[in-house]
Formats: sequence, structure tokens, C-alpha cells
Amino acid sequence: MKGVYDKLMADVATITILQKAIERREWRTVIKRIRDTPHEATYACERSSEGGLLALPLHQACKGKPPAVIVSSLIAAYPAATSTKCDGSLPLHLALRYGGSLDVIMTLLLACPGSLDEEDKEGNKPIEIFKNCKSEWTEQEQAIISRIWEGGVDKIDLNQNEMVSGTVAVRKDPKANNSLIPELEEEDWKQAGLIVVVIGASGDLAKKKTYPSLLHLFAANLLPNDTQIWGYARSKITHEELRAKIRPFIEKSGDASVIDAFLSQCFYKQGKSYGDQKAYQGLATEMSHYEMQFSNKLNHNRLFYFAIPPNVFAEAGVAIKKSAMADKGWTRIIVEKPFGRDLESCEEILSILAKNFEEDSLYRIDHYLGKEWYKTCWC
Repeated sequence: MKGVYDKLMADVATITILQKAIERREWRTVIKRIRDTPHEATYACERSSEGGLLALPLHQACKGKPPAVIVSSLIAAYPAATSTKCDGSLPLHLALRYGGSLDVIMTLLLACPGSLDEEDKEGNKPIEIFKNCKSEWTEQEQAIISRIWEGGVDKIDLNQNEMVSGTVAVRKDPKANNSLIPELEEEDWKQAGLIVVVIGASGDLAKKKTYPSLLHLFAANLLPNDTQIWGYARSKITHEELRAKIRPFIEKSGDASVIDAFLSQCFYKQGKSYGDQKAYQGLATEMSHYEMQFSNKLNHNRLFYFAIPPNVFAEAGVAIKKSAMADKGWTRIIVEKPFGRDLESCEEILSILAKNFEEDSLYRIDHYLGKEWYKTCWC
């Protein structure tokens, strides 16, 4: 067993493609890697002699003055990284120490407000690191960061792109191109329409993980413009009641105006079951009416995220295939959680889904995969 454990530790210590791309500051490759293999954001490349983590991808990126979109993407892939100390430091400590941009600092603060009071391995809080590295920022940026230290994350307004404190307001030039990776705006997926449907929207997984992750993408401008988000479940609730259920789980993840804008794009559809074809037909009608408002877009894609028990994956997939496929664009299914209770049930679920969807339309995420591995190696 010791030999197996040693090999496992060696494999974990291997630098991943994501980490190599971050090291080389190949940001477009980093974005692609996070999209294709988001689990790599949870891997630490080394472990210290004292047993602590030396570098998670988010911490590694914060040393290289990354664009804010990179930091937002890494946070969305692994939110816990913002509050995890690697070699004694949080990502915020590293961003300040290495002269990270104002947008990066704001993103980290919104993701983990408590980091303002945390000390690094040398006993310095963020405000002390900032004072020692002030020359890394312009006078205007220094003023904004100072106001944040005084008033906390409530002073950040991402939606208006400004910092307000008393009678002082500093706003970026609205005519300037503030996109940190302008090339993303030219990508086909960014120019197409998108509707995300969270199946199982009233459950814990959706409220605690799925919607907060969607908020991070929304705040970082990593969703196509005018993206709409529908929740589907059996609970008898209204649009407003769904928003009220989601709000407590995202209210500390961003400015109030950003959260309000995000929730305004969230809607709800009730079904009698997860395979209720009539309910999906009604949902499809709602989605088509919305898509018709943007006739200038070449494609209107639909993404269905299964935050439901595995025993209803198949019936939900069949109902979507028969009633809610995109009229013009791709339809993709993300299945979350273990795929059945054993090999036989797993094969049955995957067989039914494979009969209804092409392989490039199916994305599988097992959030238990590697859980014990991670606990064994790092905790």
C-alpha cells in the first residue's frame, strides 16, 4: 500500500497543463483549460515539508499579474481557493505583493471578504502589504484601494464600474475598452445567444454551487450578452420566490447591484416530474419567445445542467430531447453527481443518454471523483 500511496503523491505533484500555462502567462490557454478540465483548478503542484500547500492554480496566477477574467474563471472552478492559504498566503496577499490589477483585487475581495482580516505567513494583513507595495498602482488606484480598506467590500460597485466613498467617485472611462481579453468578445460562443436551464433548481446543489458559479461568470462577463437562466423543478414557486431562495447563497459574492442584475435574468418553470414532457414544452415555448427578440444572433444555444438525483437523469434527458432542443444552435447536457449507485445502473443511465444525444453534447461531472484522493493527500 505504501508504494501505491507514494505513486499517488508523485502523480499529484506533477505540474498540470493548466499550471504550465499559468507559469508561462498563456492566458488564452488557461481559459480553454479551465473550460475543458475545470478540476485541474483544485490541484496543488507541490506540498511543503511542513505538510501545507505551496501552490494552487489561483495562487500561482496571482503572482503573474493576470487579467481579472483569469482570476474569476479560477474562482468559479474552485471557489474554496480564495480562502485557502498556500505557503501561508491567501490569493489576495499574493495579488497585492506582486502588483495585481485593481480589477483582480476587487474580484478576490468580493469572492472572499474575510481575507481583509487574514495575515500572511509573515504576519502581515492586506493593508500592510498594500502600504509596502504602493508604487505598483497609480494614485487613482491607490485612492480606490485605500477606500476599500476603510469601508470594506461594500464600497465596490462592479455594475457601475466605480468606487464610491462619501463625496468621492472614481469612474473608469465608459468609452474605453475595459475588456481585459478583447479576443473573447469575438468568440462564436460569446456572440451567440445562450439560455442555461438548471434542472433541480430548488435543491441544495443548485443553490449552494450552481447559481453562485453562474453569478461569478456573469460578474466577470464570461456569459454571452443577454443570457437567460431558467430553473426547473417540482416545487410550486414563482420567479420571485426562486430568486428569494437563491439570494442568501450569493449575497456575499458580489455587489448588490450585480446580484440584482443577475437575479433579474433568473426565471422558474415547474414540472410534475423531471420527465414531464408537457412542462418542458412550455419551457421551450418561453425560451423560443425570448430568443426571437435577438434575431440578429446567428445561433441560440441551450445548456441544461442536471443538479438532480442520478435516478432521474435518463427521464429528464429523454424529455429534453423530445420537447426542448434548441431550434438554431447547440443543445448540451451537463450531468452532475455520481452516475448511478453501481456499474449496472451507471451503464443504464449513460446508455439512455447516448441514444438521445451525441457524445460532444454530453458533459459529465462527478463531484465525488477524487474527493478521498484530495482529503488523503492534502487534509
